[in-house]
Order: sequence, then C-alpha cells, then structure tokens
Amino acid sequence: MTKRLSRAYAQKLLDSTAPDLTAVNLKVAAIDASHVDSVAHDFLDDISGGDIVQTSGNLASKTIVNGVFDAADIAIGSPGSGGPITQNWLYHDTGSAATSLLIFYWDEDAAGSPISITVNGEAITYVWNAAGIFKIGG
Repeated sequence: MTKRLSRAYAQKLLDSTAPDLTAVNLKVAAIDASHVDSVAHDFLDDISGGDIVQTSGNLASKTIVNGVFDAADIAIGSPGSGGPITQNWLYHDTGSAATSLLIFYWDEDAAGSPISITVNGEAITYVWNAAGIFKIGG
C-alpha cells in the first residue's frame, strides 16, 4: 500500500517549477482496480480513461501550512459504473490530460488499510484526514 508524491511533482518542487497548489485547479481521479500504478506516471494521460471511475470538481479552501497540504472535503459525484475504487490521484487539472500533472497518489485509508469503495450511483465524499491530505518533510 502506498501514499506518495509523483516523481514528476517532486522534481518540479526541487527545480522550483512546481505549481502553487493553492492557486491552481486541483482534482481527484478515483481509479479502479484494473489500473496498475507505476512510479513513472507523471500526467493524467498515463491512466487509461477506462480505469478512471470518476473525477472530482476542483478542491476548495486549499492551504499549505508547515509543509502540510490540505483542502475542504470533496464529493466526487455519483459514479454509476466501474469500480470498486481502489486508488486515487490528486492532480493539477490544466484541461488537457497530457499536461495535467499527477501530484499525490494513495491506495490506503488513514489507518493504512486498502481502499475499496463500492460504486453504486451515490455520491462519494472524500473526508480528508485531520492532519491534512499530505505532508512534505518531517
């Protein structure tokens, strides 16, 4: 099980070209079990469209405090097919999958258990951990 920044985003942090996460459109792509994740994935087009169950709207109330990125909880709509959702990517939505930078991947919940969200046509709300969505540093 994994929670990690993408290599492409980490590189952009190190070379000072990363987008300001509080100032860009960020979304969540909910992905089914047929997708095989790779650390080489860098943009949304690396994920087959058939593997994406649903994408969210833009995250709101984004903050960065002491290396912790957080945002308001978000619903991803009412996916009626696909799934179960077993993994997710937070990404910078540019309007084009080829340039939408993958930022943070996770396939486990806050307790470290594998994610498995049944898709049944009802809205799914992502409630972020009180400690934030992800943290960089100690």
